[in-house]
Amino acid sequence: MHQESEFWWQPALQSAIQESPSVGSQIGLAKLAILERLVSPAELDRKEEDALFEALDELRALEWQRLQ
Repeated sequence: MHQESEFWWQPALQSAIQESPSVGSQIGLAKLAILERLVSPAELDRKEEDALFEALDELRALEWQRLQ
């Protein structure tokens, strides 16, 4: 199922989620995009902030799956 991106960093997250387990660079790029947004001087609304932290949780879970 394809979901329209609401925030600019979401394509990086989707790419990381869909990547092969043997490749970790997309996860790193997605984390970087999310962290860049969190420290950006542009104001975050509550909805985007929640989405950012949920995305980091998803990436963390992906990393754990890859380690097992």
